[in-house]
Amino acid sequence: MKPRIAIMYMGYRVLYPIYRLNTDIERCVFLKRLNRFVARVKCPGDLESLAHLNNTGRLKDLLIPGAEVLCSGIQGSKLKLRIIGTIVDQTWGTLIDTKLQERSFIESIKLGYIPWLKNIIRIMRDVDVGGSKIDLYLESADRNKIYIELKSAVYFFGYDHSARYPDTVSLRGRKHIAELANIKGARRIVVFIAAHPNASKFKPSRDDPEISSILKYASSLGVEIRSVKMAINHVEKSIVLLDPDLPVELSY
Repeated sequence: MKPRIAIMYMGYRVLYPIYRLNTDIERCVFLKRLNRFVARVKCPGDLESLAHLNNTGRLKDLLIPGAEVLCSGIQGSKLKLRIIGTIVDQTWGTLIDTKLQERSFIESIKLGYIPWLKNIIRIMRDVDVGGSKIDLYLESADRNKIYIELKSAVYFFGYDHSARYPDTVSLRGRKHIAELANIKGARRIVVFIAAHPNASKFKPSRDDPEISSILKYASSLGVEIRSVKMAINHVEKSIVLLDPDLPVELSY
């Protein structure tokens, strides 16, 4: 989907919708998280339903009782709804669905929106490297190899407007960053998807005290630490890239 014009939002250039959501998006009220993958919501008509979550973070600042959430229908599943985001204001919402984060990031690459990923001719998902899975493998027109690990950074700190990762101790996150750092002969990038519309930078969170030092160590080995900002425009029912190169700080 090609951008028509550029507009300004909170000082950032807005690139028009990179991914159009289904028209069945509903605004529901979050009631309770039952486990990592299932929550209870109340949708229009006061109907209570179970909804799927594919973001295994705690989301403790977003999924609180009474919060408005955005739910999308699911086909061919026992659960009929998936929570994809939360309402922030009259126009914008967070994007907590990690599959949509990845899909939107890939589409942004294809549309040429990411200035530090140009002339990409090949994109593969979930590639095996030394017995481990890396989220993305890319090749550029000049045959450069690029490995990318994506992390969801929707944890928002209002006092400094930072999107953070993680919101709990993440042994898996530590492992993925270390594995990426060990890859030889290729460009390696950790990309934090800052999926809150009010974020102005990315920072690691103290909720896992090891992440900051692991990122600094990986950076010293040549791993690029990047962040992109995207959010849901719930009025137009679309996902929008708000900043393709959000500032990154590696200290708390």
